[in-house]
Amino acid sequence: MRLKNRYLLILCLILSCTVITSCTRDAVEEPSPVGPSGFAISFKVSASPNILFAGFQQRQSTTITAVLRKFNGEPLAGRTVFFEVINATQSKRADSVGYFEGVQAVASRVTDGNGIVTINYNGPTAEEIPIILCQDPGECQPTRNTAFDSYYIKANVAWEGKEIIEEWTPVYFVRDYSDIIFNVTVEPNVLWCTNTRPEATIKVFFAVPDGTPIAGRKIFFEIESGPGTFSDGKVKTSKQTGSNGYVTMIYRGPRASEMSRSEEKVSITVQPQTWWEGFGPYGIPDPYKYWLHADFKITLRKGN
Repeated sequence: MRLKNRYLLILCLILSCTVITSCTRDAVEEPSPVGPSGFAISFKVSASPNILFAGFQQRQSTTITAVLRKFNGEPLAGRTVFFEVINATQSKRADSVGYFEGVQAVASRVTDGNGIVTINYNGPTAEEIPIILCQDPGECQPTRNTAFDSYYIKANVAWEGKEIIEEWTPVYFVRDYSDIIFNVTVEPNVLWCTNTRPEATIKVFFAVPDGTPIAGRKIFFEIESGPGTFSDGKVKTSKQTGSNGYVTMIYRGPRASEMSRSEEKVSITVQPQTWWEGFGPYGIPDPYKYWLHADFKITLRKGN
């Protein structure tokens, strides 16, 4: 009987240890605020705009923003963030491709009270973008024959000990508009003018060859000839593309009482904001087509 009681006591002790151990394993511990960085730190980098047009003399700029915070959203102030440009394979620094403020290949800024730091980056000219067109870079020389190139802005911040936290954001450079996607549609393109003003919707899509939207760029609209205005009451106006590369503009035609003929044509030109204004392909002045643009006509018909 004593032997059975002893076994029962040992069994109870084993079960109690199992319960205590399982409870301990189920407990969730808060990650340390100093590391590991992958779990405890949020480091985000962005470029606005992220697509720049590389001219032969002109440079376009973008604002790089880095946000450094703890896992719980608490900002990390007073931390030095270093910025540099690297090539598309993220394997080599591209010192001669544009520059940061102060004409620097590498620059640094200190995060503010919100854990945020910003810096301006000036993009390259067309001649500063070397492109390698062979499989083995060691056996060929850089060329400059492509119209569209991608690089990265790399940001890093020193952490505890030798640990470094890094993040990248892509920046695209366009040197020639021949392959740029610039689609302009109008619907409808025939309007009946009565006692109210008819409307047509102009829709624009602006992107680089792989379909990446060109956001935050002005699209200029102009009524070259004919009656009517845009939705803001102007005959020359502009609107910025959204994050999806699209922008819409409303054209408003005249009333029937404002038309002198039974049918009239309205000529409209739409062009995006680029460095090519006043220049043709490769920076050469072109008196016939000196910017990337689209022309179309809307037919106005007088109704009752």
